[in-house]
Amino acid sequence: MLAKFGSVVGSEYDPEAARMAAERGVAEIVQSGLPDQMPFADGQFQLITLLDVLEHIDEDQASLETLTNLLSPGGHLVMTVPAFQFLWGAHDIEHHHRRRYRAKQLRQRLESGGLQVQWLSYYNSLLFPIVALVRVLRRVFLGRSHDSVEGRELVLPPPVINWLLERLFASEGYWLGRRYVPFGVSLIAIARKP
Repeated sequence: MLAKFGSVVGSEYDPEAARMAAERGVAEIVQSGLPDQMPFADGQFQLITLLDVLEHIDEDQASLETLTNLLSPGGHLVMTVPAFQFLWGAHDIEHHHRRRYRAKQLRQRLESGGLQVQWLSYYNSLLFPIVALVRVLRRVFLGRSHDSVEGRELVLPPPVINWLLERLFASEGYWLGRRYVPFGVSLIAIARKP
């Protein structure tokens, strides 16, 4: 989709994942890693997308500073991260997350990284009450600070569940860009380099 606007380059830390992504032939894939293994020139990009990545990186602030340097003046960063640390659970552990964010915290990180936040909102808000209830009840009744992942496997849900979730997310997209949403399972931000 982005290729119609210019050259697209993908960045992947894991060598095997980089090889698999390159085999798809969608874009150039460069093995690299945040914050200090990015083989790109300062100001090289007009747009950087960081979709569910920052929560995996120990040095989140340094990574945002690196990305700011890679943006050209007036360039944009579009990013998503999981929200609310109290929602921490087995999913976060299985996916090697380091943290979840609140809107105020993410705004502060972006601004400290040299970016101007143009839009920031929670999303996946329709699922928020269900996810919050399940995570809190597990802690109350199972007496754990977080879920165990021993013996669990990552499996895709049945196609009908994926179809329902796709429709749910699509319906949220109609009103999400029009107003700030004060809660959700995730956060989305658009920031600009001055």
